[in-house]
Amino acid sequence: MPRIHSWIEAIWISVGVFWAISAIGLKPTARRQKLSDRVSSLIPVILAAFLLFGAWRRFDLLNRTVLPENAAFEWAGLVVTAAGAALAIYARARLGMYWSGTPSIKEGHKLIRTGPYAIVRHPIYSGLLLAVIGTAIAFGEVRHFLAIFLTWTAWTEKIREEERLLTEELGDEYAAYRLQVKSSMIPYIW
Repeated sequence: MPRIHSWIEAIWISVGVFWAISAIGLKPTARRQKLSDRVSSLIPVILAAFLLFGAWRRFDLLNRTVLPENAAFEWAGLVVTAAGAALAIYARARLGMYWSGTPSIKEGHKLIRTGPYAIVRHPIYSGLLLAVIGTAIAFGEVRHFLAIFLTWTAWTEKIREEERLLTEELGDEYAAYRLQVKSSMIPYIW
């Protein structure tokens, strides 16, 4: 259903617009992940975006249907995409001026433990991954499901680096938070 696909694309555009606007007025960065490490986690995200929304007409294998085209899958995908986007936006808003697009420590960095951060340590990644899963369900081709794997790979790498930086910066406070909130991205699983 082209209309549902357009709604999903609009959700992703809304996430991008929110991200751009909310990046205004952030706290200055005190420490940041090395550029080489940032690139290694950024490449899978860019490739995942191209797989989700790019034209792959010459790659028949990537365009093969995994899920049958039917309204139930498309509506379910829309709902999951919207829920994931809402979670990511809410988590991003809770971080406020401490957010960064790359693993970083902000000046006067404070640990956020409320809202979705009381359930998982990295709910922005949870939400974005959920939105990718929803998009894959709605669009239903091999390339969309490959985007889930690439997103998972990128987020796993970023989480590892963020955990390292936060542990170095916040020490016992972050260790206590990790004991309290055991899941990094998927509640009760991982």
